Amino acid sequence: MDAMTATAILAEQLTARGLSVTKQDGGAISVTNPLHLRLGENLTTGDDSYLTDYGYEIGQYGDEPATASRIAFLLGVPVPEAAGSDSMMAAQQQSADADTISRLIAEALSATEILPPIDRLVQLDELLRAETERLVPLVWRRADAVSFGSRDWYTLIQTAERAEDAAQFQIGTTPLAGAIHVAELARWVQELREAHVSEA
Repeated sequence: MDAMTATAILAEQLTARGLSVTKQDGGAISVTNPLHLRLGENLTTGDDSYLTDYGYEIGQYGDEPATASRIAFLLGVPVPEAAGSDSMMAAQQQSADADTISRLIAEALSATEILPPIDRLVQLDELLRAETERLVPLVWRRADAVSFGSRDWYTLIQTAERAEDAAQFQIGTTPLAGAIHVAELARWVQELREAHVSEA
């Protein structure tokens, strides 16, 4: 499959998921969340793969549905959950979502080294806050399921509370301050993910 054909297929998949797609020069496409125009990504093609504006590989040629779902999740567009005979598709989507969050965390943790533009830092801030809001109630639920006052209980409670505290702070107005902020949010999202899945 050539790059132009692959990009056209991906654009169709992205549009079907409610994203706005604009064709750019050289086969690149610009993708935005129509409800939150600051959330967007420019996609280019590499060697049989799709790359974000910052050089991260986000999918492979021939896997456009999963790539589109991954991008939709990254840009804050909910993807309907599959049910019944589509349970395998739901599992694949969950895996894609987890992979997307892992990439997001990695990008945020490296922000203090590469200092992305402030617009990208604002995007990371919004996405990490949304993931914090999703995970904190799940960790509280885990805490309710373990023995009250136990070591596990205290660990879960502290993780949820500290992640909530970190999310109370606003992103700085300079690249360095913003990078430090998103890196801290990413560390707590990582802690929340580990707390949610530990011994689950």
